[in-house]
Amino acid sequence: MTDRATLHSRLVAAEAHAAEGHRDIARQLRLIADLERDGRHTAHAKQRLDSLEKVQARHLSRLATIADRLEKLP
Repeated sequence: MTDRATLHSRLVAAEAHAAEGHRDIARQLRLIADLERDGRHTAHAKQRLDSLEKVQARHLSRLATIADRLEKLP
């Protein structure tokens, strides 16, 4: 069984990854808006956004799992 300190450390790391993912998605959305405004192709940028959103979903799932495990510790 994992101890509280280890889980807390993992939780902090997962929170940082989720925050970074949020910033990456916001940046990509701004890029797409700029490309669209300039009449440029957005397919590649939108594919990148899709990838970022999938990674973010994994970050959030991991964050929730760790938080749940931490709450269940005595």
